[in-house]
Amino acid sequence: MFRSIVQGAQIASRGTPMTPESETQAALNLRKAVVAELFKRRADIEPFIPGILEGDTTFDAYLERMSHPSAWGGEPEMVMAVNVVRMPINVWRITQAGAELIVSYGDEMVGVPRINLLWHSAGHYDLLVPGGATPPGAAPAA
Repeated sequence: MFRSIVQGAQIASRGTPMTPESETQAALNLRKAVVAELFKRRADIEPFIPGILEGDTTFDAYLERMSHPSAWGGEPEMVMAVNVVRMPINVWRITQAGAELIVSYGDEMVGVPRINLLWHSAGHYDLLVPGGATPPGAAPAA
């Protein structure tokens, strides 16, 4: 999720993807900023975390786990990421009828490019790249 968000922000703001090395560092930086944002908004967030603690016994343990690069981010982290990257995020899924918007975060941000993510039922998010854009890791069209 963090990698998809940083690539989406990069493509939305600059029109080109970042290198894999830059993506890795940017995703780590975003994760740190998201955890800091969760901590800063603790009073607002903590009451909603118990249902998703996944074995963590306290909010601090939850933040500690989310600090590790191997931890998967979810809805609380995505909401905080909107505040960090200052771009709205749409989350889509594929159904038999086609693409369906599940949720949109940051709708109050008018006139700002949106990051579009595809959610897989396994809890994984991929970046949806706008038509004509070069996907991350692909060579630009000649």
